[in-house]
Amino acid sequence: MSTSAHAPARRSRLNLYTWIVTLGGFLFGYDTGIINGALPFLQQQFSLSPVAEGVTTSSLTLGAALGAMTVGQLVDRFGRRRVLFVLALVFIAGSTGIAFAPTLPVLVAFRVVVGLAVGAASAVVPLYLAEIAPPDQRGAIVTRNQFMIVTGQLLAYGMNAWLGNVFLHEPGIWRIMFALSAIPALALFLGMFAVPESPRWLLLAGREAAARRVLEKTSADASAEYAHLHDSIEKERSTRAGTLRDLFASKALRRILLIGAAIGIVQQITGVNALMYYGTQVLRESGFATDAALTANIANGAISVLGAAIGIWFVGRLPRRLTLTVGLAGTTLSLLALALISTFVDGSARAWFVLIISVIFLVFQQGAVSPVTWVLMSEVFPSRVRGAGMGAVTFVSWLANFAVSFSFPQIVAAFGLGVTFGIFAMLGVGAILFVRALVPETAGRALEDIEA
Repeated sequence: MSTSAHAPARRSRLNLYTWIVTLGGFLFGYDTGIINGALPFLQQQFSLSPVAEGVTTSSLTLGAALGAMTVGQLVDRFGRRRVLFVLALVFIAGSTGIAFAPTLPVLVAFRVVVGLAVGAASAVVPLYLAEIAPPDQRGAIVTRNQFMIVTGQLLAYGMNAWLGNVFLHEPGIWRIMFALSAIPALALFLGMFAVPESPRWLLLAGREAAARRVLEKTSADASAEYAHLHDSIEKERSTRAGTLRDLFASKALRRILLIGAAIGIVQQITGVNALMYYGTQVLRESGFATDAALTANIANGAISVLGAAIGIWFVGRLPRRLTLTVGLAGTTLSLLALALISTFVDGSARAWFVLIISVIFLVFQQGAVSPVTWVLMSEVFPSRVRGAGMGAVTFVSWLANFAVSFSFPQIVAAFGLGVTFGIFAMLGVGAILFVRALVPETAGRALEDIEA
């Protein structure tokens, strides 16, 4: 049978593997998005102050930063597949613990546990996708993770709206919201039995026959890709997997590390997670009632999914830097509009204008900024230090996420929405300048050929 005759089967297998692995991204989205609708009920039950609200929300992101930092060494030592198995179990344990938490400190502690899994998954999933995808499909395939993240957030917003409206006067309904996360976590655990290890990791581990078998299942030109990988990685096989110390060992690696970390910060300083975590609160502050805000917030989730679907197309066809620049221009202008509307528009019109501009913001963020940043972070490091490097820059991204999610309710309480969105808009201008000056172009290039 000809090679072309095997192509549909290879594409089907590749799609199966990637969609199973991106359940990790789906859990990332659900577990970060569910707090959005749970907060009104948590406030009702625990009487949260702005500081307590920030701690409850950001505790997951602090755990995520720790998970992202530690997972790099684990995936290089034990492989991407084994780590994903363990993360599925951590997701199950954490979501169950939150659902049965008797006190706020216990809830926060289990939010940190879920955060460990979220942060680790945010590093491992795009890493695995980048390593199993053919070079000409890598952008579109890695972007599937972003699509699944926002799909998870949309489902969280939908469940928030349904449960929140039906059980509006039941403060404990937040327990069901969190408990539902265990279902996709179980699906990830079971699905990983069908997923092979990354061929690049197998080659680095000296398992050449296994790597060849994986490529034969997923690549249209397995022999050529294997030869390229083998030639590139053979030089590294005699060297141990890279560590964080190695990332600081040379000027070139330090530069890549700094650029990768800054790319991770760029995604967060747009303020996207202020809307993802506090969207219901923002809409309430703008004039919606709680039940209406829960329902209206679904629009943010739906547009995020649409934007991510568009992003799969754009990132697979357009240069990374151009896409990221256009996305940041759109988010920055949207943030400026939100600042002006929140400052100068009063009455019911303000709530609707905030909702509309938030939707426009999310088209640019989820269609360009978020997918490209995850793709770039998975691409810029050499093979030997890719695990450690991806873990390090994802750690920095989650620290920036923590800073935004912890400080947002306190800044709003002190200065109002207008000033808060204005700060994000100014940061967006700086992000655009950084991208144009320092971010490398990686589209269509083999991972081993990319240099920052």
